[in-house]
Amino acid sequence: MSLTFCKPKFSWPASLDEAKSIALENSKQIEIGIHRSQAIQERISETNSKEFFPRLQLVAESGVRNNTDGISSVDDKKVLLQFQYSLNAGMAGLSAVKAAEKDLAASVSKEVETRDLVQEQVAIAWRNLGVARQNKEILTNQVRIAAKFLDMAFAERKLGRRSLLDVLTAEVSLINALSDLVSTEVDADIAALTLLQTIGKLDLNSFDLSSLDSIMPIIPNKPSQL
Repeated sequence: MSLTFCKPKFSWPASLDEAKSIALENSKQIEIGIHRSQAIQERISETNSKEFFPRLQLVAESGVRNNTDGISSVDDKKVLLQFQYSLNAGMAGLSAVKAAEKDLAASVSKEVETRDLVQEQVAIAWRNLGVARQNKEILTNQVRIAAKFLDMAFAERKLGRRSLLDVLTAEVSLINALSDLVSTEVDADIAALTLLQTIGKLDLNSFDLSSLDSIMPIIPNKPSQL
């Protein structure tokens, strides 16, 4: 059985451009890069706020202070507005911001490289799948021809027009053709799964595994005696 004959629960990309578009939307590599850049941007904002922006604080205090006579007391309340500004003579904050900005530039550059790499992987997987499907179609026809030839060889053998060697040769040809077809089907499965992986759709839930078909032709029954 071949996974490429499983009925997918979604529509396969109609073109290479559509496959690339799906990959850009679903690629985990790209998503990780975006989150990384966002985290670095947050770090830059936090460093700027901490090192260069003033802090305004409203502080309220309340307490009771007893007089020396032990009888009277004073209700003491304060409301303070504090304005703080950090002055770093060593400019460590500026160095931290510049380092974070370099990290951000590198992360954004990595995002671009990742996008290009994902699209290149999709293009390769798309081409490999196309080649594998063409090879499978060619070999399928060869198997059908070999099966018909073997069937004809059996019939002519009964009529005395073919030798036993002719029948065995036809049988070997069919076996070889079937072997090549199975190998090509595996290649097509691998190419299909690779394409699904590159576009972010590789999931068992994406397939209806209850309907597996095979294009293998039926090998004609061999008579008990040749």
